[in-house]
Amino acid sequence: MRLSKQPARIDDPQEAAYAAFSRGENELARTLWLKVLQSDARNLDALLGLAGLAQQEGKPDLAEKLYRQAIDVDPKNPVANAGLLALNPPIDPRLAESRLKGLLAEQPDSPHLHFALGNLYLAESRWADAQQAFFKAHVADPGNADYLYNLAVSLDHLHQDRLAAQYYARALAAARSGFATFDPAQAEIRLQALQAAQGR
Repeated sequence: MRLSKQPARIDDPQEAAYAAFSRGENELARTLWLKVLQSDARNLDALLGLAGLAQQEGKPDLAEKLYRQAIDVDPKNPVANAGLLALNPPIDPRLAESRLKGLLAEQPDSPHLHFALGNLYLAESRWADAQQAFFKAHVADPGNADYLYNLAVSLDHLHQDRLAAQYYARALAAARSGFATFDPAQAEIRLQALQAAQGR
């Protein structure tokens, strides 16, 4: 997941925590976000940061608790709502789709919500719908490596090989300079296979 970042002073613990998270320094990020919560227990950025860490580290119960605290602060927060839906998808995928579309009607430029919707479509192999959702997430946050990667995967399944290769390459470049959750080695293998096929 990718967190939103507000402008802040260089000595601001929130800014330092976000920078540490982006570098993969999870323990430092956790310490700094906990420090923020000591002085402001309802600090949205710190709650979302810690929830993202918990989700990344395979601690869904803690992530859910933190996302729910964030929703108490901001009921329509796109990161918290997308995170909760990812952790607890409804039994009926149509309910999740309806919920996400309702949130998107109010926040149409939210990359987090478009990404969550794309992942919902991906799980159902609705590749054309997934491609559109991932593209909208990418437009809203062009440097996010995971958005680029999932867009490449959806294009790959739609047999748009040239475009898929371009987005795999861009995802790998973005992952080298920032945070990503996908496996770069697998993306590199797929990119090479597509490039080899195009070279025939």
